[in-house]
Amino acid sequence: MSQRPSEILGILGGMGPAATAEFLRLLSIFAPAGKDQDHPRVYLLSDPWIPDRTKAIIGNGPDPGRRILEDMNKLAEWGASFLAVPCNTAHVFIDKLMEEVPLPLIHIVEATISEAASKNSGGAWLLASKGTVASGIYEKHAKERGYPLKIPGKDQQEKIQETVRLVKANETQRAGRLLG
Repeated sequence: MSQRPSEILGILGGMGPAATAEFLRLLSIFAPAGKDQDHPRVYLLSDPWIPDRTKAIIGNGPDPGRRILEDMNKLAEWGASFLAVPCNTAHVFIDKLMEEVPLPLIHIVEATISEAASKNSGGAWLLASKGTVASGIYEKHAKERGYPLKIPGKDQQEKIQETVRLVKANETQRAGRLLG
């Protein structure tokens, strides 16, 4: 029998909107719920106007960290109990501001590495944007856990980056063909 969660999940989304939608879809599938009322209460702040994280990492754009923190504070003010940010690259900036994050955070990188390790202790390939790869955030967290992580070569990384761009442009079929 399911039980209604008492805590409220604050989601900072919009980086990109498709990632946020996928996160919500998966949340609805994997929540231990038997009926609508058993699902977690969610406050969503979708802010696609947060500056581009990859551009900031490679030095071609403004730092989005303060805007991300402002939005997380809004979610806390609204009454969220804990936070999730379904954007890998945003966590590069969140890590730098972690002492200022107002609520407990489900850290996407830590959760991903933990799940990957439970599926294959021998390691995994990192398929991520140039910004995420350049930041080294996954390598850092994987190394802390002793988890082997493989990074694609330059040609493969270009293909992955173009796939990311196509998904953000809502060209998912082309993205699938390119990556496949």
